[in-house]
Amino acid sequence: MTMKLENGKTYRMRNGGKVGPMGPSLYIGDYWARDAFGSWGTDGQSRDAPEYDIIAEWSFPEPGPVITETLIRIVPGTYGHVTVGSTTPDGVFIGFLAARMKEDDLTEIIGTLTAVRDALRGGAK
Repeated sequence: MTMKLENGKTYRMRNGGKVGPMGPSLYIGDYWARDAFGSWGTDGQSRDAPEYDIIAEWSFPEPGPVITETLIRIVPGTYGHVTVGSTTPDGVFIGFLAARMKEDDLTEIIGTLTAVRDALRGGAK
């Protein structure tokens, strides 16, 4: 597919970056430019490096007045051999049965404790 740059449009580069709105270059013949960021041929090919080649018109939604956030929360309960209790400002209550365990049991416990630790690092409540 061959790109044909158009005046005033915004585009996505091969590296995922956004460039535009585009306009004809005042300094370089048949090239298009956006401020001092770079120059592109009318086909979208960068004069600077291949990762700056234009590959598509920008189609991602612009930021709006609504932000979607993800909540990280530790849910009390028993997960395999581990009991996860309530959280406190400085940690979480954890319990597990001290007994003879097989390798798989220990792997499960480590996985559960790692998930809780990662949630605390991520600001879980």
